[in-house]
Amino acid sequence: MSAGAVLGFCCARHPSASTIRDRVDTSGECGGVGMQELERITARRSELDTLTEELAKRLQTWRTLQIEYYNDRQLHLKEYPPILAD
Repeated sequence: MSAGAVLGFCCARHPSASTIRDRVDTSGECGGVGMQELERITARRSELDTLTEELAKRLQTWRTLQIEYYNDRQLHLKEYPPILAD
């Protein structure tokens, strides 16, 4: 199934278009998704990419702290495993 079909784009007028942007119905006819909706989806994707990067950094920090803690047997006797403050 094409991306146009999944997202409800009206591609009938542009069967030879090579990209989704070329295939979007900007006229609002035939119930297609307009450029504003495509821009909203793109902006949301950018937000999610940023959040993914932040979470990956946080996970790596947590992992490093855990490895350091469990590699030090003496630290086990004195402290609880590290946690990240929110």
